[in-house]
Amino acid sequence: MVEVLLVEDDPFTREMMMTTLHSMGYHAAMASNGQQAIEFLQNEKAEVILMDVAMPVMNGIEATRQIKKEGIDSIVIMLTAFGDEKAMEEAAEAGADDYLTKPVEMHALKARIELAKKARTFHVARSKLLIENTITRKDCRANRFPLKEESSASPIRWMQCSPSDHTRQKCLRKR
Repeated sequence: MVEVLLVEDDPFTREMMMTTLHSMGYHAAMASNGQQAIEFLQNEKAEVILMDVAMPVMNGIEATRQIKKEGIDSIVIMLTAFGDEKAMEEAAEAGADDYLTKPVEMHALKARIELAKKARTFHVARSKLLIENTITRKDCRANRFPLKEESSASPIRWMQCSPSDHTRQKCLRKR
């Protein structure tokens, strides 16, 4: 897993930012357009994606939309050379988490990356917790939740729960 995937079409900007990211201590990879980023993310994970908006082949907004559609849980920070509010609205609708205006100040870049990594860590931990503790609404609507009795000889007993009880703990407390 890489910490940062930089998606930037301008070779000079890409090399300069990669040098900066490495000097900050980040394990980083790069792509020169949105299509390359998607191909990279099919084989590798990235905690944070720094995505340029305007690129050939596939722009950053379309790439972000595709990344989020595929369920990739990376934090996407859009990079734009202009503070175009319309483009930023489109980016947010596509699933971008944040944006920075180029030229990027390096201390601001580091701060945003660190915030994004913390947010992703929290999001992943929260998602795992929800998956471990959630029973389906369908189970609750059917007013049953299977629980095995203490002894292995006992049959499976169905726990009654109301439709508003959507976590295993809530249903277990009703026992």
